[in-house]
Amino acid sequence: MSADNGIYILETRKPPIKEGSSYTNQMKSEYRVAYASAIDNLDASDLYMVVIFGDSLVYDDVEESIKVAKNMAKQFPYLEYGIIVIHDYRNKYFPNMTSKAAEVALDCYVGAKPLDI
Repeated sequence: MSADNGIYILETRKPPIKEGSSYTNQMKSEYRVAYASAIDNLDASDLYMVVIFGDSLVYDDVEESIKVAKNMAKQFPYLEYGIIVIHDYRNKYFPNMTSKAAEVALDCYVGAKPLDI
């Protein structure tokens, strides 16, 4: 039986900051680090992204996030996938919601029953 777990670093687009009449950070990335199992759920909904990474600190530098991931990995006796940087969302902004709100929404979504019409 596999553990299907790892330490994941999620790269997303850093939101632009308005300074006067222009914006900065327009094409920069930010990184979040989290332990997760069944990471393939990330593709199913942005809600999973928030549940998994919503409580993570945000790092501006990939090297710093890798150091954090290495320290986090020491807490686990076995990681099937080790440490992985996920670049698939680098052009997407991280959803603006709390992990608790995402959990509630996900429970409603997953637990939804068809209407009797």
